[in-house]
Amino acid sequence: MYDTYIPDKGFVETFFRISNRINRKRYIKRMLALMGITFILAFLINFSLLIVGADILAEDTLEGSLGLLTLIPSLALMIRRLHDLNRPAWWVIATFVPLLNLVLWLYLLFARGTYGPNQYGADPIEGCD
Repeated sequence: MYDTYIPDKGFVETFFRISNRINRKRYIKRMLALMGITFILAFLINFSLLIVGADILAEDTLEGSLGLLTLIPSLALMIRRLHDLNRPAWWVIATFVPLLNLVLWLYLLFARGTYGPNQYGADPIEGCD
């Protein structure tokens, strides 16, 4: 069924696709890129609101919206990483439980994915990096 790994093509497949698998290296790179984009956008929002002289409510609203916008791609990356570990996507619910989210995060960072193909796709290490 899954003979070869099909790498992502483009921004949407990289950050919004939930099918297939993603290995540790790609997961870390993409999460760091997402965090970097979020940090830069938050800085620009804060800087522009400071110049305009907006109130704290506007700042909190825009930063909350930014957080919700980055939640979707981060959950999609986590689901693909869970698929690499041969775990179901519903495990991502643990990210909303205090302390359990830390355990899940460490598991996603340090556990090696399953060797060879599993029920979610071909081994991403066999694909090009």
